[in-house]
Amino acid sequence: MNAVDEALADLRREIDAVDAELARLFERRLDAAQRIGRLKAAAGLPVTDAAREAAVLAAARARVSPANAASFEKLTRLLMQISKERQQELLAATGEHLEYSKLKW
Repeated sequence: MNAVDEALADLRREIDAVDAELARLFERRLDAAQRIGRLKAAAGLPVTDAAREAAVLAAARARVSPANAASFEKLTRLLMQISKERQQELLAATGEHLEYSKLKW
């Protein structure tokens, strides 16, 4: 194995380790989203909270370098969408399905 191959292998192992940590954190985030969904269902609250989403996106942009802000915001939006879908599934399973288009804001 030459130096380039070794360097690539090392960097790929680093990415694999980061991916494993991301998977663990993803599951942790979805668990928290489900618990939030249960609370919202019990309180009759809508899945979407626009003010909270805006605050989460602002915090996300502030957590990374300017060069990565747009990409991290995109990832955060995707994570929030997945979390909302999970909450919507939870509400549907409890018989309290709330259509996004019918929610009163």
